[in-house]
Amino acid sequence: CVLITNQAQNVANKMLSSVGTDDVLAARKITEYLIECGHKNIGVIGGNITNSEISERRYKGFIKAMEAHRLPFDFDTQYQTAKYSFDGGARAAESLIGKFNGITAIFAMSDVQAIGTVRQLNDMGLRVPDDISVTGFDGLPLTQYIYPRLTTVRQFEQQLAECGTMELLRAISKENEEPAHILIPFKLIKGESVMKIC
Repeated sequence: CVLITNQAQNVANKMLSSVGTDDVLAARKITEYLIECGHKNIGVIGGNITNSEISERRYKGFIKAMEAHRLPFDFDTQYQTAKYSFDGGARAAESLIGKFNGITAIFAMSDVQAIGTVRQLNDMGLRVPDDISVTGFDGLPLTQYIYPRLTTVRQFEQQLAECGTMELLRAISKENEEPAHILIPFKLIKGESVMKIC
């Protein structure tokens, strides 16, 4: 078996390989971009970090960036758990705005959450990025056609699929006896949803 867009190096199974993006590094990079733009009061919309490995890794990358810049982060106030969906992002944005005073930016752990967030903020009379900056994660083509164009991390899905297929064929032919765990490069897409405030 080969997992795509997830990592399995910690799974004790010699028949399981994985091909994915370095979620920790990617989340750290996009958070550092927000910090470079002057944002210190950053909220997070993401999955349940206790039972979602992807959410846990992206949260870890976010925290690494915050700690590196000595910025405070209160999980109860600044983190909102949400489903990976448009509606999940919208509901989470409303909750986050209600409990986090002074928020200037939101890091959403997926593009669909980010798009839901932008819609909800707009419905609440807040402008993106003028009032609040928003970033996503995944690099869905849709993010470059919404307004404003979303700042996000692009995962290269074709490369992930091709590499995963090659690893599966190697395993079937027994060309590769040991499981492989491969990380594909990502790209930070600087859209229009982040404002410099410094």
